[in-house]
Amino acid sequence: MAIELQTLSLFVLTALKRDSAYGAEAGLKYFVLGALSSGLFLFGCALLYGLTGETSVHAGGQICALTSNGEVGKILITISLLFKLSAAPFHM
Repeated sequence: MAIELQTLSLFVLTALKRDSAYGAEAGLKYFVLGALSSGLFLFGCALLYGLTGETSVHAGGQICALTSNGEVGKILITISLLFKLSAAPFHM
């Protein structure tokens, strides 16, 4: 939740210069890529919830023993968090 609130304020700061075409373009690109990352995160969480049926942290033991759909969920969550943190190779 904290990462989402941080990116919301960064969207505004990126597009703060309304007269600049570069500012508007950067703000729009950052918004679209942030929405894509949030969508991947929610989809990964939905896959894991669908497989385990729990939202608690204690369900982590079940997640480790999941099939390939569980792996896909974990990969989607990891990719989205790395994208939000601007870690390489998602920093572009």
